[in-house]
Amino acid sequence: MGPDTTVAIEHEGEPELRILPEHYQDVIAGDLPAETTDVLAVTQRSVRVQALTAELSGAPAWRTLPSWAVVATQDNAIPAQAQEFMAERAGSHVVRVEASHAVAISQPGAVADLIIEAVKATR
Repeated sequence: MGPDTTVAIEHEGEPELRILPEHYQDVIAGDLPAETTDVLAVTQRSVRVQALTAELSGAPAWRTLPSWAVVATQDNAIPAQAQEFMAERAGSHVVRVEASHAVAISQPGAVADLIIEAVKATR
């Protein structure tokens, strides 16, 4: 993901980023069929640039609360190495899934299993 695969738009006076539709499948959902990614590409929500650049409003919750992470090993939006770094830094219980950034769509069972594991562990 980068300047060749995204477009900046303005929404309500704030800059936002969108994945260019022609790059959506490769960047976000390479393990989903084209008929699915074609719809996702044109219905995607933009992300505010501020969400990617804002200062923290306080101490991150992962410093004091247990956390779980799904590392999508085929993610072209957030490299698996970056996901691993963040999960390790947070002390997360990690599940690695051979999936794209759209892991919740392509591998819903693995994501649901991790959520259930987290719920059981925090009761």
